[in-house]
Amino acid sequence: MRIYETYRQSSDESTIIFKEEKLSDKEASKIKGYIKIVNKLEPVQARIKGLRDSYEKFQKWEMNEIKQVDEETVITEYIIKAIQFVEQWESFIKREYENVKSQFIDENRKLYEQSFEYRLIYNLRNMILHTHQLPYTQVMKSIEKPHEVILDIEYLLEVHTGIQRSFKKELIKSRIERINLVEVINNSFPKLIRFHESVSTMFLNEQSTSELTNAAYNLLQFYNKHQEKNGSLGLTKDEIDIKRINNPDYNQTLSFTEIPYGLSCFIALSSNMIFRLKGKLKQKTSSEFPVEKEGMIYRGANEINYLGTGWIKVAEYLFELAEDISLYSCMYKIAGLQEMEYERKRIEFIKREQSIVSQYFPKRKKINVDKNDEVIIIYFQDETAEDLEVIYSGTHEELQRRYLGDNWKYFNLGDSFYLGEEKVRVFKKVRSIMSLQDRYFIGPNEINSHNINYKNLSLDKFK
Repeated sequence: MRIYETYRQSSDESTIIFKEEKLSDKEASKIKGYIKIVNKLEPVQARIKGLRDSYEKFQKWEMNEIKQVDEETVITEYIIKAIQFVEQWESFIKREYENVKSQFIDENRKLYEQSFEYRLIYNLRNMILHTHQLPYTQVMKSIEKPHEVILDIEYLLEVHTGIQRSFKKELIKSRIERINLVEVINNSFPKLIRFHESVSTMFLNEQSTSELTNAAYNLLQFYNKHQEKNGSLGLTKDEIDIKRINNPDYNQTLSFTEIPYGLSCFIALSSNMIFRLKGKLKQKTSSEFPVEKEGMIYRGANEINYLGTGWIKVAEYLFELAEDISLYSCMYKIAGLQEMEYERKRIEFIKREQSIVSQYFPKRKKINVDKNDEVIIIYFQDETAEDLEVIYSGTHEELQRRYLGDNWKYFNLGDSFYLGEEKVRVFKKVRSIMSLQDRYFIGPNEINSHNINYKNLSLDKFK
């Protein structure tokens, strides 16, 4: 069979490339088998499509790419699709997967309780269905800054007689005067995506996991190998009749089997292996997954092939319980995804691990400062630099051994790195050549260096 790739050249024109390389019958049979397995999750893709399409349309309006659509149309469509998306998931779970119904109810409640944007959208949808109008009061468009569609809260409370009582009390108590619906939509979409991933994982767990992960991994590898134009790949047994293609009456029907790349990515994003170990962390790593032996923790390999599926380590978290005793956790995900997806999952994992640790070890151990130490790292959280926190004080060798590895030598001024899930930068560095001592003052990466009160960045604040 021949591999083809379809990509869009313009809004109304697509191109199909027939690859020179062909698959043997055996290879084609394997790929078709993987496609059949992955397509079992077709309901997942169907749930999100309407919401994703409406958000993409909203983004095009926001970027002035579609002139013929007004703000009320795109915002109203998104609001309706957002609630439909949740309700359709609810109906599907109740109808097809009764055993995960309680888990879905918990996720649905969490979405509502933890997202102000979703609560607002929910109430606006109810109003739109009854009045067919979106109660915004002002529109501001500019090529220099993002559009604004303003919702006046006092006006909303006046015209929306069916608003939920609890939400009405919340709005009154908050004393918010106006809300930008553009920001509401942009903030709500990532939260709805996370909800989709959580609920989909429930659905995924009802399937044969090893079979799905292996199929998804092989299709991702196939895509990464053969995709050239960022288009959609597939298989066909048909060939173009070159002799007749220039004939004005030429007409040929081709049979295509599309490879479900989106579903393969979803399976890879939803699948992970998490390890949590307690002991003394060794610099030496295991050749396989992380392991604890006789109180010693050996980090796992960065890349592992397990049961025919490639896995890569995307995140690690370390919490020191006592000297030489730590809680170590890490997460592996299926290989083949884009780097930005791994970074997103890495941040989510670190936040989750920090939350788990904080439940059992709420008080952070205070680090004593010895001004004679070789390396001292101090963190500050904003431009005032009033609150300084020592996050490391010790030897250069210990810093390498326990945290940064042998390849680390020193930080330069302006260097960026991750402290947990937060990206930080070195804003001040003090080095004593005579005594070989380094003092680093680090803060959030987004801080404007020109606004920092550098007078406060001093060890003199520590007695």
